[in-house]
Amino acid sequence: PGKVTLTAGSTINQTAGAISVADLVFSAGAAVTLDQAANNFTTVSGTTAGGAISVADSATDTQVKDLKTVGSSVTYAHTGVGDVTVTGTISSGNGATNGGNITLTASHFLTIAASGIVSTSVGAGGVLSGSGFTNNGTVTPGAGNISINASGLDTVINTPINQAVDIILTALRDIIIQTTLTASGTANINLIADSDT
Repeated sequence: PGKVTLTAGSTINQTAGAISVADLVFSAGAAVTLDQAANNFTTVSGTTAGGAISVADSATDTQVKDLKTVGSSVTYAHTGVGDVTVTGTISSGNGATNGGNITLTASHFLTIAASGIVSTSVGAGGVLSGSGFTNNGTVTPGAGNISINASGLDTVINTPINQAVDIILTALRDIIIQTTLTASGTANINLIADSDT
């Protein structure tokens, strides 16, 4: 089918099988678990009022439009041969609730588009770490950690990151920073290129 919409007042839990669809949309009142590795969709968008979100897929190329929760974690794992592009908002908190951890992994390239937002605000203390991805959007650590790991040879930062948290970036080849990268206060910046040597 072209589009599947999942709606629940409480949890959504995929225990087996695979979801194969062009567009996957979900809305839930609690945790969402759609983490079977054989899932295959080209776009995903979903929100929950609270509870962890865990999504996996193996499509050739996937666009992550939105993955939003409040006060819990967000995990997205892509195992397809294509690329992942974050075009919307991935968030784990809001203006009143500390965000949980956000973990994004891709077996190929992962790009945060200019319209993309990855945020664990509000709160403080989260660490930003990543390797092999390109950031053209907005990455904002709050209370939760943000971990972005893909298989690109280079880690490319094209838009400013200015946070009072530790920033840890690695790359198999080069770390390319074409903007300002600032860790204020007592926070540290650690850059490790050629990490496979």
